Amino acid sequence: NNTSSDSEDDARAAVEHHHEKLAATFQHFRHRGTRRSVIAVRGTEPRFAKDMFQNMMLFAEVCMVQLLAMFVPGGPLIPESILKDLVSLGSASAFAIGGGAGAKHTYYHETVAAYAADFASLHPDEEIVFAGHSLGGAVAQLAAALSQRQAFAFSSPGVSLL
Repeated sequence: NNTSSDSEDDARAAVEHHHEKLAATFQHFRHRGTRRSVIAVRGTEPRFAKDMFQNMMLFAEVCMVQLLAMFVPGGPLIPESILKDLVSLGSASAFAIGGGAGAKHTYYHETVAAYAADFASLHPDEEIVFAGHSLGGAVAQLAAALSQRQAFAFSSPGVSLL
């Protein structure tokens, strides 16, 4: 009976891989039968400089404050004005490492959100959620915020300051 086989094919999850040079690495898991998709973003791969750079671009300010708290005794007692200067230094460092004003920066969350928007325009009835771990979790949260969708993040740095 071909009807059983056809409905099984309909219910199977289709997996689309997406990886672009200098962009986020993620997989799109789609279940056609329920019209649900999960876009899962990979976390930091230490062998890839682009992932380390993305971490630096997103979290330089937070890293500056965390380093201060780790290495400076009494770090929590430092006046807010000095903390603001350190956060600015983190931003300036990320800006300089990124090539300055003339450089074109590609943030992973923008790439993932654009992919989801393109897919959603072709499949308007599809439910799309984002998921990720570590850097991928932060990217998932930011892409979800841009596209007003849900995200599930695991061991992700906080994005409330971004």
